[in-house]
Amino acid sequence: VFASSFLNGVQSMAFDAKNDLIFLASKDQIFSLRGGVLDVLAKGIGGQVMLIGNDLLILDNSNQIWRLTGHAELLTKQK
Repeated sequence: VFASSFLNGVQSMAFDAKNDLIFLASKDQIFSLRGGVLDVLAKGIGGQVMLIGNDLLILDNSNQIWRLTGHAELLTKQK
């Protein structure tokens, strides 16, 4: 179980079971968590995250939708 005072600001989470990744969104940042490593994926954007297929969709606080592609290639080792 990952516990941190950082998690108090989490607005939403999404789980990528295929790649064992958890995505976390605060009001102004998007993070990934894998194997105990927390990385910042995007600064200045946050809100609600959803994983649709291979894309991470972000509904920001002004109700705009953003699409983050290629996260699996960046965050996981390819065989």
